[in-house]
Amino acid sequence: MYAIIFFVRKLTLIFVVIFSILLFSCEKPVNPSINAKPFDFKLLSGNKEVSLKDYENRYKVVLIYFGYTHCPDVCPTVLHRLSSMYNMLGDDKKYVKVVFITLDPKRDTPNVADEYAKFFNKNFSGLSGDPGYIKKVADSYGVVYKIVPSKTQGYLIDHTDNIYVIYNKSLKTIFFDKDQNPSYMASYIKKLLKSKG
Repeated sequence: MYAIIFFVRKLTLIFVVIFSILLFSCEKPVNPSINAKPFDFKLLSGNKEVSLKDYENRYKVVLIYFGYTHCPDVCPTVLHRLSSMYNMLGDDKKYVKVVFITLDPKRDTPNVADEYAKFFNKNFSGLSGDPGYIKKVADSYGVVYKIVPSKTQGYLIDHTDNIYVIYNKSLKTIFFDKDQNPSYMASYIKKLLKSKG
């Protein structure tokens, strides 16, 4: 009798797990439509000063990601996803700019940040600048981060891994971790490019 009860419980648990996986995999990410005015930063990419306004005047969509080059896992993963997404855009790539802004200007000089971004895709740009100003930019986008001591690297930075999508000079939406499937992001951006607002 006990063996039958145990078997039924085990079967029920397996069913619940499989159902949950199927339900989650079918769920489509829903991004909020924010339509807020983004902070117009001025930072350095390599030896050149650039601003959000520069990018907005040249591209229809600007994606911004905050991270740092010594990041052991999250940043490389997100930038790889962005590179995959970018390559899926085909001819629409010319309308899209991906920008990496460092949260670690002490170690990430403008050249280091830009080289790091370009390692993932030659068309990406990496930005750095004055630590106080970087904090102001990050705070304006709602980036949460803190320095954590590390025995091997001196320190690490815990930070949110959101991707900010700017379209038509407006912060349109945010890709949170669950939304960062390259196909989904590419599809969303293509729809943005076809829209009129």
